[in-house]
Amino acid sequence: MKIFGLGLSNTGTTSLAKALTILGYNTVHYPWSLQEIDDYDASVDIPVACRYRELDKKYPGSKFILTTRPFEEWIERRRRKPADKGQVKKWVLDTRVQTYGSTTFNEKLYSEAYHKHHKGICEYFKDRPQDILTLPLKTDNKWEKLCAFLGKEIPSVDYPWERIKQT
Repeated sequence: MKIFGLGLSNTGTTSLAKALTILGYNTVHYPWSLQEIDDYDASVDIPVACRYRELDKKYPGSKFILTTRPFEEWIERRRRKPADKGQVKKWVLDTRVQTYGSTTFNEKLYSEAYHKHHKGICEYFKDRPQDILTLPLKTDNKWEKLCAFLGKEIPSVDYPWERIKQT
């Protein structure tokens, strides 16, 4: 069984990656290729989020976790993200186009993508609630929800609060 984090960037994906690692899964945050996804038990962030249908077909029986953040907070974080410096890898650009319809921040496209992404996941998994967990960034009992979903014991440490620094 594979685990896929379907949240968009800035929805708690870094914390989810750390939590899955604590639970014993070999986890990659922001995989750089489909091969890298193959090599790990769990993968999270937009390279996974934009390919969930393909990954579901390739790995039947997998579990999916949608991390979420309120839209206004999310769009503000995306708005403040610094522009890329230097050359950006093709995988990153392809992932952004597939996810947002643009290689750089465009508020209209990002807003549309946010809502379309959540609606698409809800529709796709509507008849399979056992395969998807929605885990809001601002929720209590994250460990309880995550561990119940994955059939794991709750760790004796706090749920991680990880953040990638935006320079």
